[in-house]
Amino acid sequence: MCPISPVQYPMFQPAMREITGITNTDPAIVATSFDHQYYTGLIVRLDIPKSYGMQELDGWIGPIEVLTPTQFALDIDATLFEAFIAAGTEQSPQVIPVGQDTLLLFQATRNVLPY
Repeated sequence: MCPISPVQYPMFQPAMREITGITNTDPAIVATSFDHQYYTGLIVRLDIPKSYGMQELDGWIGPIEVLTPTQFALDIDATLFEAFIAAGTEQSPQVIPVGQDTLLLFQATRNVLPY
């Protein structure tokens, strides 16, 4: 079985991104493998395989606050969560956009292709 990997310039946006780290802070901060092209208010789901730890966030769905091109914050206190381990052997952990606030309906109508 071939693992699913993110495409840096996909045809459909906003796109799934690979998670490279999650902090044990309040709020939790998620890092992606390359620019995510997300906007604050986007609603995402986190899929974290067991070998990566931090199972408390597996399946979490909620809005994000963009901090940098490769980092965003979750509205959740992760200080007491299990540590995220970036050395898993299963499918890579992923952040998957699932919706957005209708007052901010921007990402679904914006062309983000680099050409």
